[in-house]
Amino acid sequence: MSGPGTDIDPVLAAVLGKRMRAITEEMAIGVRRSSRSSGLSEAADFVTGLFDAKGDMLEQIDCIPVISFSIPPALKGIIAQYGDDLAPGDVILHNDVFSGANQMADLAVYRPVFFAGELVAWAVTKGHMADIGGGVAGAYNPRAREVLQEALRVPPVKLYERGTLRRDVWDLVFANVRFAIVADDVHALVGGARLGERKLVEVLERYGVETFRAAMTYLADATEARVRSELRSFPDGTYGGESWLVNDGFDAAARHLIAVDVRIADGEIEFDFSRSGAQAPGYTNAPRTVASCMALTAVLMMIDPDIPHNAGLYRPFGFRFEPGSIVDPEPPAATGFGNHIGDLIFEAIMAALGEVVADRATAGWNRHLTCIWTGEDPRTEQPFVELGYMIARGGAGAAADVDGWDHLGLVFNPMMVTQDLEVLELQTPFTMLKYEFLPDSAGPGRRRGGLGVETVFRFDAPTSCSILGDGLESEEAPAPRGLFGGMQGTGNTLTLTFPDGREYAPGSKELVDVPSGTIWHQRQGGGGGFGSPAERSAELVAGEVRDGLLSTERAARIYNHVQ
Repeated sequence: MSGPGTDIDPVLAAVLGKRMRAITEEMAIGVRRSSRSSGLSEAADFVTGLFDAKGDMLEQIDCIPVISFSIPPALKGIIAQYGDDLAPGDVILHNDVFSGANQMADLAVYRPVFFAGELVAWAVTKGHMADIGGGVAGAYNPRAREVLQEALRVPPVKLYERGTLRRDVWDLVFANVRFAIVADDVHALVGGARLGERKLVEVLERYGVETFRAAMTYLADATEARVRSELRSFPDGTYGGESWLVNDGFDAAARHLIAVDVRIADGEIEFDFSRSGAQAPGYTNAPRTVASCMALTAVLMMIDPDIPHNAGLYRPFGFRFEPGSIVDPEPPAATGFGNHIGDLIFEAIMAALGEVVADRATAGWNRHLTCIWTGEDPRTEQPFVELGYMIARGGAGAAADVDGWDHLGLVFNPMMVTQDLEVLELQTPFTMLKYEFLPDSAGPGRRRGGLGVETVFRFDAPTSCSILGDGLESEEAPAPRGLFGGMQGTGNTLTLTFPDGREYAPGSKELVDVPSGTIWHQRQGGGGGFGSPAERSAELVAGEVRDGLLSTERAARIYNHVQ
């Protein structure tokens, strides 16, 4: 039988495509079960994938889209750098944002896969590390003015050579990392890549290289055809959207423009970010990889969710950037916050496309606000580091047919899982006092936005807090937009109450040292609504009032009825 681009049995191609998916899932299970940090073992802040010899995607697990789609740019650079200097058993380490990576805290392991003496594929794992050196534990330094103040920058380097650990490279990397747990997580990444290699070789042994390549070509061509067909349902034209970064870490009043012009024509789509503002003085710059990842993420939310994720997915997409801008900074710019601009890039894209593809767009999502906490646990006299996945759980924007997801969180990491709060108390000197949906936080509409979360906990040891995010009401950050008559969502608030009763409201990008006994109180807001609130079902309104998610006063004032 014939298919797009090559001759192959479509049934066999589908079987092999599902097998690639299964392998990447098995890699993910391996990483999750063998890693030690809560970021990998619980929150699943990592990705796994298989790529062909040229660095084009065969399949991947999209635990964290902004990490997932960042792999091919870096991998193609690695392939160009090493050329024929690759052998079975090699493992390459990389995190450099100026050679394709999205964020230096996200460390990647690239393992070439050989069969019958030929390079045929790559098995890749990539995850967020609890620390990667730099001026602040946890790798988020709002005072950084250049990349060298943020983290250990790792251009492509062989960690293993022909199956043998390069102890010199290992010692160099981990002499610059604060926490031993990071080494354990890197071992998990290496093991996940090795697992992917072994499983892929089993497929090659069964079907042969030529059949495998023909199937992958068929699937990529079929995927491209499906994506182009979906994009042809979008009206041709050029559509602009904007969002604003609030507070660049140096100036709380600073506003930095993120702008995109989306051009759609005959099954192709181009994202032009060249109108965006100049790069910021601090760490609030996003490598271009982040912007391209978020563009892919936004479109994937608007097309058939069953479309496979392989190289064909990328082909209809084009990008333009202005070097030296906030979404394409030039060295030695600091970029530690870059991933977290993803929600603002998404916001600009949805502002551009919301009116164009109304039945597929979402209203505004809550802007995330989180923190890296570090210190020493007095119970064990050991250092701890924790990323606040649980506090960043704002509401998603509503869509035409569904309410926004409650407690979902970061739009650039929607698959991320909240760590278990009881395990959190065991691993860190925190006592959780309150963790609940935040009533009245959802933007009203025919479909309401997702609810945010209220979090209260006590620090039981002196702790350093590196706060990172956006959306603070105290900084007058924009609330999540409503669409088609839907009302806006709500912003975020954060208050620290010290043991002496003094209260302090920190900024969205700030370092704060707190004493034991300090209370953290955060209200993470909800997403924007879709459609007029007058059109919302009275039964749904009454149910939310009954469940305590919506106050009687707000129901009466906005929805005009209570049942």
